[in-house]
Amino acid sequence: MITTILGLLCSIAIIMLAIVTQSDPAQFLNWKAMLITLGGTIAATLTYFSSPALDFTTNVLLKMFKRKEVIGYKLIEIIVDISKEIHFKDMLEIMNREDIKDLEFLKKGLGLIADDVQPKHLKEILVRQSRAITSQYRVTERVFAVAGGFAPMFGMIGTILGLIAMLGKISTPEAILPAMGIALVTTLYGLLLSAIFFIPFSGKIRDLNHFETN
Repeated sequence: MITTILGLLCSIAIIMLAIVTQSDPAQFLNWKAMLITLGGTIAATLTYFSSPALDFTTNVLLKMFKRKEVIGYKLIEIIVDISKEIHFKDMLEIMNREDIKDLEFLKKGLGLIADDVQPKHLKEILVRQSRAITSQYRVTERVFAVAGGFAPMFGMIGTILGLIAMLGKISTPEAILPAMGIALVTTLYGLLLSAIFFIPFSGKIRDLNHFETN
């Protein structure tokens, strides 16, 4: 979670610094351009994917910000501690440990052990669970990857609309600049949404999937 927030803040800060150092920062703000780019990207993504896929995406996105990152060696230490405690502590007490409350897959396995599930069936259940988690993460990763492709497209659509409007008002020079603003800023918005949000989040979800299932 820390790296996600830090990356977002750094990306936004760099872009904002580049904007505020211009002579007229207000020229980079255009609500029509944002409506075309962001609204179009969201609408196209809603059309492209089914409701379950979007539900998975929402759940994974919330999990990504809520979960605490656990380094590999730390996870090994937790498992070793549990193997020692299981001889003299109740399983429910172990499952309530603070350091495993965010490790859902591990809690699932401990819960099955507490229910006295046989090792053979335990492995089968956990393998199915792992595959289901992997499938959900892959769907979510694809949602952000596809949205990352839509954003520049709608940026270009906004650019074309702006150029058409500019050509239609070429007889009135004072109307050309606003149309040109939409034409250029929509492309910028589309690229920023793709580069700062959609594509990085797609990669972050792939990384989270690898951690959760391995």
